[in-house]
Amino acid sequence: MGNTIRGRGLAVLGSTGSIGTQTLDIARAFPRDFSVVALAAGRSHRLLERQLREFRPAFAYCEGSAAEKRMPPCMHTSVAPRSQASR
Repeated sequence: MGNTIRGRGLAVLGSTGSIGTQTLDIARAFPRDFSVVALAAGRSHRLLERQLREFRPAFAYCEGSAAEKRMPPCMHTSVAPRSQASR
């Protein structure tokens, strides 16, 4: 999504959970050292939407097609359907 990778690229699986949000806190605190390139979440769709807007990762996954419909239009191409993500 036009996100230039600075430092280490992070793919955060479970970005809306406790460990995921703490990981994003570190990425937020050290933006020159870490760049969020991918986010994935299961159930906390609204929090994931906020994370997508903030970090603008190149890739995102949100469980369920209903979640994809709620994603901002600019994120639709980045949200993989469940069948593709499980391959």
